[in-house]
Amino acid sequence: IYEHIEEIKGKLKEKLEKVRVSLVASGGKDGRMFGAVSAKQICEALQKQHGLSVDKRKFIGENSATSFGTTKLKVELFKGVVAEVTVDIKEK
Repeated sequence: IYEHIEEIKGKLKEKLEKVRVSLVASGGKDGRMFGAVSAKQICEALQKQHGLSVDKRKFIGENSATSFGTTKLKVELFKGVVAEVTVDIKEK
């Protein structure tokens, strides 16, 4: 049973690291983003765009995206299993 659980954890990590989450945010005249895209918004987009569910409290370190372009955020799915989620943010 333990091996099966480890396999499931690995597959979830693999799926998360293959997808890209696309979001749109508002920017100012200088091309900088207003505020940040939160972990909650990223989790909602992951669910809507890819059918993957992640708890917003599982983001570690930097837990929001603060600039346009591509950002990689770390999520601790299970103890000792950390995945990187790729987030693409475009200006509105």
